[in-house]
Amino acid sequence: METLIEKTPRQLFKSLFVFAAQESWIKAREIAEELTNRGAQGLWLNLAFDLADGFKKITRLSDKLFLLGNNVLIPEEITLIEEALTWVQDKLQLPIPLLIIDICPDGTPLHTVTGINGLGFIASSKSDIKNKDLMIHEITHCNLMSRSLFLDEGLATLFQYQALNDKVLKEVKYWDRPSLSALVEIEWRNDPYFSRVLPANNYNSIDHSSNSDLRVHFLAAFLIEKMIQKTSLNTLVQTFKKIKPKLREGRGAKVFQDIFSIDLWALDLEIIKSMEVAIKPPSNEATLEVATKALAENDEETANLWLPIARIKAYESNDDLIALIKILIVLGNRREKPSERAHYRTEALAAMNWLESKETNDRILDFFDAYKYLFKIRNAGHAIEIGALSAQASKVFKALLLKNPEDPEIIIASAKAQIRAKYDFISFSDWKEMLKKTKSYPQFKKAVDILKAEHSRFVE
Repeated sequence: METLIEKTPRQLFKSLFVFAAQESWIKAREIAEELTNRGAQGLWLNLAFDLADGFKKITRLSDKLFLLGNNVLIPEEITLIEEALTWVQDKLQLPIPLLIIDICPDGTPLHTVTGINGLGFIASSKSDIKNKDLMIHEITHCNLMSRSLFLDEGLATLFQYQALNDKVLKEVKYWDRPSLSALVEIEWRNDPYFSRVLPANNYNSIDHSSNSDLRVHFLAAFLIEKMIQKTSLNTLVQTFKKIKPKLREGRGAKVFQDIFSIDLWALDLEIIKSMEVAIKPPSNEATLEVATKALAENDEETANLWLPIARIKAYESNDDLIALIKILIVLGNRREKPSERAHYRTEALAAMNWLESKETNDRILDFFDAYKYLFKIRNAGHAIEIGALSAQASKVFKALLLKNPEDPEIIIASAKAQIRAKYDFISFSDWKEMLKKTKSYPQFKKAVDILKAEHSRFVE
C-alpha cells in the first residue's frame, strides 16, 4: 500500500474525496494536512479542509466522478458526463481525469478550476450539465492545460464544435485586437473572459447566439486547428504542457515557428486580408510621426485613438511596425496600476521581436531595448527587484544618451529616465543645452515644455 508521501496530489485528492464521502474524518483530515505540506493553496486547499472537517458534503457517483453538496444528479445526467469524459479521453488519448461537480443556481457562469494534473472542478448550473458539448469543453480543460488561456480556450472550443460535428465560426469583419504572437503569451489570469480585448459581457455558455462575445475563442480554435494540421494532435498533446514557459518576453512567434512551423505574423496578415476591414486612420498624418510625438508627450489619448489602425498598418512596412511599438509603449509603460497594462507590454515585446528579425537600424533597436528594462520594472513583483532593475535601466538610458547626444527623441526618453535616477547622466548645463536644442524641433517642443512643467530637475 502506498504511503501518503508516495501519492501524487491527484491520488491524495481522490483518497480525500472517498474518505469524506464515507465520513472517515480522521483519515480525511490527515490527507488535508498532507496537501498543506505539499503546497496546495487557494480553492483546492479550502476545499480539502471543508471536506475533511465535514463543512461540505461530497458524494461518489463513480470511480472518477464526485458531486459536491446536497444536489442530486439523475442517472441520465451522470451518463452524459461520463460519455463526455470518454469522448475527451478518446480524442486526447490521455487518462480520464478525476472530476468533482458543483451544481450552482441557474445563471451562474459555467467554469472550470484546474491547476492539478488529472483533476478538475466544474461549477455548472443544472441546465448546462445537460449539455454534452459544453461538458466536453470544460472536461478538455481538466484533461489538458497549457496554462496559456488563449490556447486552452482554443482547444476546448475546437473540441466542443467537433463534438457537435460543426465548424468553428470565423468572423467576417476584422475586429481590433492584439497580434496572435501577443495573444498566445498574454497572461489572462485576471481577465479570464478576455475583456481587455473585447467588451465585457455576461458569459453563461457558448452558443451560436453569442458569437460576438466569443471571437477570441473562435480565433484561438482556428489557431489550434492550424497547429494540428501542421503537425498532429499527438504532437499538440505532447507539447501543450511544455509550451507556456517558452511563451515569454515576446517570443511566441519564434516558439510557434520552431515547434509547429507556423509563421504567426504571416497567419495574422492572411486573416486580416480575408476580412472586411472598416477601420480608418483618424487623420492623414503619417502613423510614425503621430506615434513618435505621442511617445515623447506620453499622450495616451492619441495612442488609444491610433492603436487600431497601427495594428493593421504594422504589416505594411517597418516604419509602421515601429509606430505600433511606440504606441504600445505609451499605453503599457504607465507607472500607476501597471498590472492593468501588462497586455500592452506583451504586445509591444512581440512586435519588438518581429522588428528585430527584419530591421538592421541599431539606433531604433537600441531605443526599444532600453524600454524593455522599463517593462521589466512594471512587471516586477517587489521593491528589491524594482530597485535592481531601475539601476539597470538608468545605466542603459545613460549609455543610449551618450551614444546619441543629438537625437531629440532619445534626449526626451533619457530625460524621463533621468527624473527617477539616483545620479546625473550628464551635468545640469548639458541637460539644459540638449533640451533647448530639442525644443527647436516642432515635433518635440510640447514634450520639452511638459518635462519642464512637471519636473523641477530641469528647471533652474
